[in-house]
Amino acid sequence: MKLFNLLSSPFAQYIILIFLCLFITSTTSQFTHFNYTESISGKYANSNFYVLNIRTYSDGTSLVHVARNISTSAKTSNFNCSGLNLEPILRIRVIKLNGSVVEINSQDNLNFDPVNFCIINNTLGNIMNPITIYPLREQFILVNYIVAINSSDPTTYEEWGQVIDWNGNSLSKLRYGQSYVNLNKTWIPNSKIQLNVLKNYEFLRAAAIRIGDSQMTGWQQYSVDKLGTLSMYKSDNMSITLEDTSTQQSALLATVDGGYAILNANFTNDDSSLLAKSGGLYASFISYNLSLPIRQAQLYQVTLDNITYNGLYCDYDTLGYICVISVNITNPSTNNQEIYYLKIHFLTSGTVINVKFIKNIPDVTGLSKQSWKMETMPFGGYILENTANNIHYIYAYNEENDTQISSPIQFNTNLFNVNAIMKNNNTLLFASPYTSNSQWSLLNFQLPKLLNRANNYGNIQVSDISPFNGAYVDSSTKSLQITFYKPVLLSTGNLTIYKASNDSERQSSKATITDQVSISPDGLTVSIKVIASTFNEYGEKYYIRMDANFVKDRNLSEPLSGIDKRIVVYESKYTAPSSEEAVNGIAQFTTSATKKFEVLSQDDKTKYFNALLDEISEKLPVRRERLTTDGNFQYVYSQYDKNIKNIQFSIRVNLTDQSQRENTVPGVVSDLDNMIRYKSVTTFSEGLTNDLDPIYGFKTKGGLLGDYGKAIIPMILAASANGVIYFISQTGSAKEANRLNETRNKAGELTENINQKASTFNIKMAANLFSGGLFVFSHSAFSTTFSFSDVNSKPEFKFPSQLFWFIPIALNVAMLIYIIIRKFKDKKIEITSSYSKYLLIILALYNSETSAIINRVKIFDKVKEFENKVKIRAFLDTFIKNVPQLVIQILYFNSIVTYSIIPFLTLCTTVFMICLTCVRSGFDFFKDGKKNANNEDDNEKKDNNWVAKRVNEWINDENVKTENVETENVKTENVKTDNVKTEDVKTEDVKTEDIQ
Repeated sequence: MKLFNLLSSPFAQYIILIFLCLFITSTTSQFTHFNYTESISGKYANSNFYVLNIRTYSDGTSLVHVARNISTSAKTSNFNCSGLNLEPILRIRVIKLNGSVVEINSQDNLNFDPVNFCIINNTLGNIMNPITIYPLREQFILVNYIVAINSSDPTTYEEWGQVIDWNGNSLSKLRYGQSYVNLNKTWIPNSKIQLNVLKNYEFLRAAAIRIGDSQMTGWQQYSVDKLGTLSMYKSDNMSITLEDTSTQQSALLATVDGGYAILNANFTNDDSSLLAKSGGLYASFISYNLSLPIRQAQLYQVTLDNITYNGLYCDYDTLGYICVISVNITNPSTNNQEIYYLKIHFLTSGTVINVKFIKNIPDVTGLSKQSWKMETMPFGGYILENTANNIHYIYAYNEENDTQISSPIQFNTNLFNVNAIMKNNNTLLFASPYTSNSQWSLLNFQLPKLLNRANNYGNIQVSDISPFNGAYVDSSTKSLQITFYKPVLLSTGNLTIYKASNDSERQSSKATITDQVSISPDGLTVSIKVIASTFNEYGEKYYIRMDANFVKDRNLSEPLSGIDKRIVVYESKYTAPSSEEAVNGIAQFTTSATKKFEVLSQDDKTKYFNALLDEISEKLPVRRERLTTDGNFQYVYSQYDKNIKNIQFSIRVNLTDQSQRENTVPGVVSDLDNMIRYKSVTTFSEGLTNDLDPIYGFKTKGGLLGDYGKAIIPMILAASANGVIYFISQTGSAKEANRLNETRNKAGELTENINQKASTFNIKMAANLFSGGLFVFSHSAFSTTFSFSDVNSKPEFKFPSQLFWFIPIALNVAMLIYIIIRKFKDKKIEITSSYSKYLLIILALYNSETSAIINRVKIFDKVKEFENKVKIRAFLDTFIKNVPQLVIQILYFNSIVTYSIIPFLTLCTTVFMICLTCVRSGFDFFKDGKKNANNEDDNEKKDNNWVAKRVNEWINDENVKTENVETENVKTENVKTDNVKTEDVKTEDVKTEDIQ
């Protein structure tokens, strides 16, 4: 592909086209030529090429539809082409910005009917090509064509649309409707396509339809998704007609707010009444929003008689829109028709800024003054263009005063007179008539720039962008600033940042989100907050896209155009911080997502988690293998309304693969948190990721001491101190009680020494009551709080936890009632009036192990025969209550997501109470057993003494019957003394037992 000077000699031109395959060179004139040599000759290798159509993408990439003429008239199958017959191949050429060309040759795979390759003329003599092409989103092309059910019957012709890619593959196709046939059953295709200004993958189709003898306009809105699927999402009919006549002209327009406008100029000349005369320019505004109705406005009203229309041409201006109407008006004084061009400048709201007549219409010999067409220039101003005898004429005008701003331009063009203005650089691209059987040629011309502004950003309203185009960015890039030439207001459009490698969204900020988008006081600079996860891949390129209607003019409130894709490009130098270990984090569902999730089956919940991680992996992006979850989840409740609950679950971020350049664990955690918190401006606002709660974000799961260390450490210290007090209170208690009783018996009365020992003993008993009671109370309080509050995080543990809380209390109450009823009749029961024992009653009813832990557990006096039963009940309570609670706590710990302080303390106190109760109960049972053994030895000794005494008495009676009475009395007194001593020992044992 080369540039070269097009020589004036036709022979020289022909020689160059034959011997040079492909080249472009600069010219010394104002024109530049682009020539291309086809790589495939095809079946009709001897026929010359025609350039049938030229379209451009917004970035300047061009589409060219070329074809060979095989004969002036030929009959193919059952179709007789009366016009220009073309080879049955769809040839589309994509001219990229770097000058390379992509050839699309679709013949067999599209399978078009022969009617599509026949060029005809409409009723006005204009050339009609059944195939039209339009550039959609990147590497997508819309091809409109005809399907003939019966090629000999035009009433069976249907109009279809098909989306193909740059490889010529058909991605989708859709039937539009029946092609227009007039009352004479003459086929006159009459439909128009208008691409959307906001999204180049949406468009409006308007077509003439006939219902009986009446003609109407049917319109439909279509969209093309990322896979190239074509679909219609809105349609309606209007009473106007698209047929261009002397009383009716129409045009389509894309509005900056993302909608469309169908412009219609008409006139009704009814001489029966002055009131019947009506006409003017009308606009029907169609919103892309499905909920908004059509908005109609009269832009101009005709007040003169005998007006005929020659043409209506409308286009987008730098601010608002311009329509030019060519009209013929009969001069009443001379009865001659005069030609006028009426220029109407209006806004999206329908407000008309001004109406002017263009006075200095070009007067070119051989050209009709009524056939000039208008088209606006991207850098301000407009052109009037006309063609005669394959010579194209262009006149450029200043839109403010309608004066010519440059010398007229004229050039030779081909039969089809196709051209396009490249919006990115103000260049006019048109077809050259000089082609051969292997080459075709285009010419381009630089149109004058009315506004002397740099167009570095594809929008002449934009003065500067920071960071500048081509700059390096990373996670420290906090904002994006766009400066305009004139003050603006924020509107409703979006500014989106894309990753260039796959065109995926990284961030999309709507102008209405005040915490994301702000504007300077002078209205010239708009700042967009950039979240840290946007530029998160090292060496990746990113580009921005600003929607039209992102901002609007501050004076007129008119939406401004945007910035297209890949014009402003950045490169990331982001380097994530180093990572040494994997991280477990916690995410939370929204309330609505929680309701949706909790009704799923267990299998569906597992599938849901897997699908969610798949989406997160794609959107972050991060390798899927680095994201895992254990499937556990828990409920959390609002502190303001307990009926509002959310589900929390864990996500584990695994280590990076050292062999791959990828985001580290801290980087992934930070990106995930940012994309959840700011999901309204990221792709997390769509799909399953939209179920994640932006208020909660993504939090790393810290250790228990890290979250509750300030509370746990003091409690551990307090529990340790209380344990020391408890075990000190246990040491020497029984021995001290025995010594105290012995001292009392020997002395007969309390001495000062005895009082000191009694005081020390009472202090230890009080310490025992306090420390043991504190253990029991703490465990009771924690287990109750867990059973009736914290367990709500895992509802499946609620019933068993409360069940094993209630059963022991019920058994304790039942045992208390049994004791009272059993002994009340004997009047042996007496509830002590000590306040400490009232406290012991409450603790014992709640936790029967109180009787095993606290020494002073004699709640009822004179009911000593139940003491062993109480102690056995206290020991069994460990297995009825504490062991099941321990099992529940362990299961709860393994299934919970965030382990809070109450379950932790409940688990700790449960383990401690089991150990303490078992040890203390075992010690008491051992002590009681030893005591019983000692009592049995004492009784045996007593029995042996009694037998010996009886034997001695018998011997004495037989051998010493002669002894005197005094000797007998002495023996009797000695026996009594022995009995008294024995009785004193018994009394001392009883007192010691009471003290214990």
